Amino acid sequence: MRFDCIYSNDFLEHLHPDDAKLHLAEAFRVLRPGGFYLCYTPGRGSGPHDIAKAFYPQGFGFPACGSHLKEFTSRELIVLASSVGFIVEFPDKKADILALFRKV
Repeated sequence: MRFDCIYSNDFLEHLHPDDAKLHLAEAFRVLRPGGFYLCYTPGRGSGPHDIAKAFYPQGFGFPACGSHLKEFTSRELIVLASSVGFIVEFPDKKADILALFRKV
């Protein structure tokens, strides 16, 4: 199955950085040529955005439950997405990242 468009919102920052690369590689694999992946993630430049500690004190359950494992900079996200084959476009270069990845 191939897709024309994939969208994620507040997702990438919850993945381990190694898994984020695997996620992007899988998104690239399932897109049709010319397809897009629209990704919103809070950018590290204006963070941290993780408020999980206010609700889950340290030592409560799985430490990564609901927390941000990595908030990316725009540059880090460009490098990561490019490494799996995406052409990267950033329609919004503010502190939070709305990234458009295109498969050629």
